[in-house]
Amino acid sequence: MKKNILSLCGALILGLTTEAIAELKIAIVDLEKVFNSYYKTEEAQARLKDQENSYKKELSDRQESFQKLMEQHRELKEAVEDPSLADSAKEDKLSRLKDKEQEIMSSRNKINEFLQTTRKLTMDQTQRMRSEILEEMDGTIKSITKGKYNLVLDSTGKTLSGAPAIIHSEGIPDISDDIIAELNKSKPTE
Repeated sequence: MKKNILSLCGALILGLTTEAIAELKIAIVDLEKVFNSYYKTEEAQARLKDQENSYKKELSDRQESFQKLMEQHRELKEAVEDPSLADSAKEDKLSRLKDKEQEIMSSRNKINEFLQTTRKLTMDQTQRMRSEILEEMDGTIKSITKGKYNLVLDSTGKTLSGAPAIIHSEGIPDISDDIIAELNKSKPTE
């Protein structure tokens, strides 16, 4: 199978005429640099950080409430174990202790559910933000390169094995700064 693919790639390359190769105009772009330099990336990351801080605050409040429940449980348990306590009072405290244990379990479950939900929401928001920004970057790259280049390669891309997709690019223009400048033209003034 691998031999067939390599043979096919070789045939395609050999099938290109010298004329076609001469007309091939290639540019490279550092997509990682462009992504990190785009002002909307910074804005989106700030929004994500604010949301994350909000989640942390709410989690902290929930954990504080949980600790209060644990303290109340400990006090009830100590009261139940008091030998001087009358039987009727002991039964009342035991009943309250069982109720408190249920409350603790419910609180623990709600905290775990909150953690799972916020983790998923954060991942979804991050993915949505990345997708929107990458889509804008793609559109800008296409509009800048249309008619100028036949092929634009990501210089930060990796192969499936983790090796760089582009090993050497001498004489091939890097248009990363042009893309960044175009993307950041729409940045609102502060």
